[in-house]
Amino acid sequence: MSEVVKNFPSTRLLSGNLNITKSECVIIHGIFSNEDFNILSALLNMEIKVVWNVWGGDSRLMGNAELLPTLNRISYLFCAPGELLRYPDMIVPVINCNLYNAGLDDKSAFVSMKEKLIVLGNSADPSNNHEYLLSLIGKFTSYRFVIPFSYNATNDYMLRIQGLLREYSLEDRVDIITRMLSFSDYADLLRKAKAVFFAHNRQQGLGTARLAYELGCQVFMKKIIKQAIDIPTQVNPGYIDLVQMGYVDIHEITIIEHMTEDEFSIFTANRINALPELANNSPREVSRIFSVLKRELWR
Repeated sequence: MSEVVKNFPSTRLLSGNLNITKSECVIIHGIFSNEDFNILSALLNMEIKVVWNVWGGDSRLMGNAELLPTLNRISYLFCAPGELLRYPDMIVPVINCNLYNAGLDDKSAFVSMKEKLIVLGNSADPSNNHEYLLSLIGKFTSYRFVIPFSYNATNDYMLRIQGLLREYSLEDRVDIITRMLSFSDYADLLRKAKAVFFAHNRQQGLGTARLAYELGCQVFMKKIIKQAIDIPTQVNPGYIDLVQMGYVDIHEITIIEHMTEDEFSIFTANRINALPELANNSPREVSRIFSVLKRELWR
């Protein structure tokens, strides 16, 4: 919020009463519920300028024909390049950017703190593709694994994961964390982890990926995704987003299929993740993006 106020000094949190004038702009962090969508509809009906910052979990709304007429009334989208490839009927102008802050002040690689620990995914959402991840790790017999499972969990999916752990004989080496960790505890976990494995078929987990990368983890994810059998493959918008933010040393997760444990250990040994000084989430670039937005909205 403090970073936004630097560019929009009169910014304030929405109190719920929608006491907003046509001279103002609302930037929506995400549309994750019916309540969020109803607020969006109300703002548009008031002819308020609205910018939607698209995340992985809400991008699917663009494929809903019933919602599309409302969504196409939005002024601008903030999203990664490629996010709209599947949605040709979404015609809102796009500004390719990401509103994540510039990351940690301490850019140390933390290589000396690493243990034989790998984090699998970032939540209990089935889009993490845990079954695929668990199929990869049985050969890593000297490693421990952690699955963050603190939100979007259901009892049925937990039972499924527990069944897979038994099937792959991984019960003694995989810890499922169901409590919500504080930021400091989550960072401590990633400081110790050697790697983080993602297998999402959409843009997701960027916060964890960024933090893990900056804390010296080797980050593996799908660079090419396929969201359904009848949908063409495409570059992963999440991967593009990370590269644009300067996280250039991201690895393709499917190479793990062909690695032995020794090969993986050699591949990840003492690697230092590169971080350029300028990227599209650096303060200077974020300021420029907001200047572009102000120019477009208040001509």
